[in-house]
Amino acid sequence: MQRETYAEFSDTTYNTFNGLMGMSRELNTHIDPPEYVFIGPSNSGKTSLIESYLGHTFTRGKPTKRPVQINMLCNPSCADPKLILRRDAFLSSKGQEYDHDFEITLDMVGNEIQKRNVSTGVPIFLQYEFKNTFNLILIDTPPIPDSTLGITSVASPDNTEEEAKKVELSKEDKEAAAKRSKKKIKNMFKI
Repeated sequence: MQRETYAEFSDTTYNTFNGLMGMSRELNTHIDPPEYVFIGPSNSGKTSLIESYLGHTFTRGKPTKRPVQINMLCNPSCADPKLILRRDAFLSSKGQEYDHDFEITLDMVGNEIQKRNVSTGVPIFLQYEFKNTFNLILIDTPPIPDSTLGITSVASPDNTEEEAKKVELSKEDKEAAAKRSKKKIKNMFKI
């Protein structure tokens, strides 16, 4: 179901935005869109926040095992969202289905992401064009394990009731967890 996330902005706002983008092209100047990376443990709301930006729900079920990069483009000619799933370089050897770009509907997004849900740092690229959006890049990352953050998970069957309580981390533990998370993110994106 589509929500008009950016309905509070008038058409003048989007026309002005497109005018600025056009002017930058005429001046041979590139304006990079803002890029937001969503990082956190499973069920922390990363995907929900991205869905709120898009104004659409993509029910996927399982957590992603690889990053999903959504390139949002303001396209005044798209009265309805247009989604293009980009060629998947990581899976292109597995079949023709993955070796080219193709347009999908909003209802197909969750299933298409699950088909590509294999452990790798290579992102799934999805282009989202719509007249009522701004140029943004949103990256949904795989969940960071609670153990990386230094937190005992309630869900683990091996935990005693005492261990299952959330651990209050010391300043040193928080710094160590932050270093582990940064290292994991660098490895994930080959930074």
